[in-house]
Amino acid sequence: MDNEGQQQQEEQTTLPQQQQETSTTTATTTTAEDDNNSSSNMTSPSRPQRTRRPPSYLEDYEMDVDLRRIYKQSAMNTSPSRSSSSSASSSSSSTRAPATPRRTTNNASTARRALQLDQTRQRRQDRVNERRDDTAATTTANNRATTTYVNPLDRFATVRNTAADTNNRFREYQSAAIDEDEALRQLLNQHTEAQTFKNELTVGTLCRHKWAISKLTGQEQGEQSSNPITCFFTPSLGGEPKKLTLDEVLDGCQYHPGRIHNPEQKPTVEIVFSFDATGSMFQAIDELKRKLSELIRQLMTDLPTIRIAVIAHGDYCDHSVFYTMAKLDFTNDIDTLVRFVQTIDMCGGGDPAECYEMAIKECGALNWYKSAPDATEYDDSISRVLVMIGDDVPHGADEYFKIDWREELKSLYERLLLKTYGIQALHREHANEFYQELADSTYGTRLELENFSRMHELVLALCYRESAEHASIAFATSSASASGSNDNDGSQTIIEQGTMSDSEMLRIHHAIHDSTQTQVTVQNVQYEISVNDLACRFVRVDNVVYIEQNKQKTTKYAQMAKDGHKVTWITHKGAWGLIVDDDFVRK
Repeated sequence: MDNEGQQQQEEQTTLPQQQQETSTTTATTTTAEDDNNSSSNMTSPSRPQRTRRPPSYLEDYEMDVDLRRIYKQSAMNTSPSRSSSSSASSSSSSTRAPATPRRTTNNASTARRALQLDQTRQRRQDRVNERRDDTAATTTANNRATTTYVNPLDRFATVRNTAADTNNRFREYQSAAIDEDEALRQLLNQHTEAQTFKNELTVGTLCRHKWAISKLTGQEQGEQSSNPITCFFTPSLGGEPKKLTLDEVLDGCQYHPGRIHNPEQKPTVEIVFSFDATGSMFQAIDELKRKLSELIRQLMTDLPTIRIAVIAHGDYCDHSVFYTMAKLDFTNDIDTLVRFVQTIDMCGGGDPAECYEMAIKECGALNWYKSAPDATEYDDSISRVLVMIGDDVPHGADEYFKIDWREELKSLYERLLLKTYGIQALHREHANEFYQELADSTYGTRLELENFSRMHELVLALCYRESAEHASIAFATSSASASGSNDNDGSQTIIEQGTMSDSEMLRIHHAIHDSTQTQVTVQNVQYEISVNDLACRFVRVDNVVYIEQNKQKTTKYAQMAKDGHKVTWITHKGAWGLIVDDDFVRK
């Protein structure tokens, strides 16, 4: 029994040693097989060789690792049956075989992957350098970028090495004389100035005394003045009638008092420009913005005693989304005019008719010149003009706040002798009667705006025409004849101290009255003669403006022009001169 127990104890001691040796041998065999498989896979990849390079926008995503090979190796390492010896060793339930040691990384494979990664990085850097070299070469050759585009939507409006398309809004920023940084700086400055100027505008409810509609009492509706005036309108898309109060309209109104230099100086002309700013007409304002700064500076230089007010309007229903009306009171300050017009945005408009009747009524609330603050009457020697530019009709006298535009226009004419120009755009036949009656009722003129690109010329012609008309009245009333003894200083200042001879000035004089000529050459320089529908041809030469006499008036010089005489007015910095036929008239 002792011998049998000793023999059984020796067998139990020997068995774990044999199992451990068997496990070690199995692990060594498995590791060797894995290394052989790995070596064969690393040296002979199964993926096909790349025959062409991917697109440039995918080159940064190029991978130099074979994912199929990694997946295959992972599958082999996680196989449940490694070898027959491992299966035999796992038959013992009492003792678990130790885990298979992790295979060490092949140094050759690591070096190869590092080399491939370096090559990929180098190729990317080479492509970046090539693009940088190409850009630098183009910039050096042209001394600027080939084409500067400020707005991507207008990219195709400018063709390389050709003049800019006339319909391109940003053509002045795409010339060879300006680079992209300068163009963006100018646009940013305009936007910043416009946003800053908007802070100077006052909401209508905070300056009620500057708005004529605030004086509506609602007596037509049997309401007290303390109650909010309300109206009902039907939306343009249909639906139930909506309620609109006068305070809501005033909340959508904006006002700027304007700035006047030398307020004691009597103006010669006061002119109001009223613009329909709805979608169909906003191109007129947009066109005016392009050359506004140059236009205003030219006007204020030639006509320093002129005062200008601006009204931009949509419709009553625009008060919540856009604005109903923006109003700039009379001013002769260049920066105020330019900055105000730059802030005008487009309105919606709602129904086809717009609030032209409100614009006419608000003209009466402007700061028209008076000889004294407490004066009850206005000076008749000042030319007062309303220029209404639009394409549709006003609301009827029984709509919205029941404003009758005919009664408002009649009141303005009786109180101010306000003359109205009806400028009609887009040839809408149903609006013809409105613009014709608008002009006829105040002895004004109806015009059709054929091309928005001529908007700045129209504004200049209107201002020059009215100023020349005022000068003709002043000449006729200050002397009994055009060549009287008192006519010794006006045109003489312009003519005798100018840089042109009398013959050159007469050449300009005759060219203006020749309807076949659109240009005049003076001292080897060509000047374009402005031709417009106002029967007012003018040309600006050497800061002196030559204006054809308007034949549609009833003044003395208008009658002389109708009789066949050539009458030309000359102005320079507020001084006026006159040429009749071939004679220089001295004031």
